[in-house]
Amino acid sequence: RNWALPIHATRPGVRLRHAGLLPWDEARALLDPFLRDPDATLRCQALTALSGSIRFDRGRVGDLLSFIGARGNEQDPVRLAMIEGLARLPPSLYGPDTLAALTLTVRQALNAADLSAGTVQAAERLAVRLLPFHPDWSATTLARLMRERGTFASFRLFEGLSERDVSRLGPSLWPVVKSWATRERDHRIVQLAGLFGRRLRAFDDLAGAIERLAEASGDQYAALGALSVLAQH
Repeated sequence: RNWALPIHATRPGVRLRHAGLLPWDEARALLDPFLRDPDATLRCQALTALSGSIRFDRGRVGDLLSFIGARGNEQDPVRLAMIEGLARLPPSLYGPDTLAALTLTVRQALNAADLSAGTVQAAERLAVRLLPFHPDWSATTLARLMRERGTFASFRLFEGLSERDVSRLGPSLWPVVKSWATRERDHRIVQLAGLFGRRLRAFDDLAGAIERLAEASGDQYAALGALSVLAQH
């Protein structure tokens, strides 16, 4: 009914949201013209609605991932909408059989010349949300994002993680931290340690690196930052 209301005919942003309340096949049929529209804004709105339909048709998550995987050359705003849509879904939806498709989506983003910090943030959120269900995939994906980008995009990335979660991430992230140490990125290491907050105690290698930076960093601001992290956490 809402889709058919005349008042919504000229308000696609409102109209498209209703399609996300339908099962996959019905949503896909309604959204198909908008998913192919040359206007990137409409494609973003249609993709957001299509991703939302998976909440009510959970067996079709594989179809959504295949659909996204076939659009690896989309421009960044549309890619952001696709990855945000995946990150918003309940992480329990993603079984072991979906991980290869999720890896492809992240790989396509990293290969894109126009990749934005916002899209990296969405990919980081997706990885962290899957940590309780697929810790190896999550840790490997976060490490890949940080290694290839040389940094992290979100400064609230690890809020709410348990010490067990952090201990699962440590072995994959530590090689990235060590590589930063050889490239004079002491400030980046300090920032990363700050993201873990009081859970830093569960990442022994990183905590030890912060102690060493406080004692011997040639970067005055990094040394002060390291002292601050130690004092606070």
